Amino acid sequence: MKNNREKNEIFAWQIIILILSVIVLALLFVDTVFKLDEETSRLLTIIDNMICMVFISDFFYQLITTPNKRAFLKW
Repeated sequence: MKNNREKNEIFAWQIIILILSVIVLALLFVDTVFKLDEETSRLLTIIDNMICMVFISDFFYQLITTPNKRAFLKW
């Protein structure tokens, strides 16, 4: 059973992932709806890609550390 500190750390990480998800959605919205110059659009894409790297790193970390990989990957 996880102690309170571990639960708080997991909760904090989930909040960070939630915030990053909202940022990615906002960046995609702005880049799609508004007419931005090429440099600004490229900057938003770079930021989006960096956040996506955090997402994929989190996915692989959880996949590697989970005791039951098959259940983790199951829909």
